[in-house]
Amino acid sequence: MNKKISFISFFIVLFFSYLSAYYVFFSNKSFYTMLILMFFISFLSVILKGDFNIKVNMIEIVMIFWISILLYFMFWIFRFIVNFFEIFREEIESFYYVINNQKFLAILMIVFFISLFEEIIWRGFISKFIIDKVNNPIIALLLSSLLYAFIYIPTQNVILILSAFIIGFIFSFAYYITGNVAVSIYTHIIWLVLVIIIIPLR
Repeated sequence: MNKKISFISFFIVLFFSYLSAYYVFFSNKSFYTMLILMFFISFLSVILKGDFNIKVNMIEIVMIFWISILLYFMFWIFRFIVNFFEIFREEIESFYYVINNQKFLAILMIVFFISLFEEIIWRGFISKFIIDKVNNPIIALLLSSLLYAFIYIPTQNVILILSAFIIGFIFSFAYYITGNVAVSIYTHIIWLVLVIIIIPLR
């Protein structure tokens, strides 16, 4: 995390991240439109001194494995609790309904490319900037997680927004303690493989 990001660069990436997400949500553009936009924003993030790396050491591999497993079971418990509230249960079912209507190739692209691009943008760039600028790491992680969750507000899905905040905090924490965005990338991928493909939280 040694490369410093300027305020201007931060607001440029943040602005285009929200603009592209809200554009896709409100105009009902396809998943592929979102993927293309995220690719360009993640590329811009790296150009503007964001972190990008795909190498991990053995300690980080173990960390990725356990964070992914613990995160899955955390959400399993969360799913069990919200199951008692019909409105929240319907929101989870609507999420899986959208996923189930995607072709398998699109699901794979969601799992791998969306995870990659989101982590480059949100952890390798936005969280990095906030962590560098805010002296208190807890406040920095909470702030970056809130910004990440806010991008899902147009979905009007409370569970999705809350889930984004939780995973945003955990992925940001993983990035903070390792200084390696690859850790959050692989954790994000494995977690999505678990909740979408292998053991869905229906």
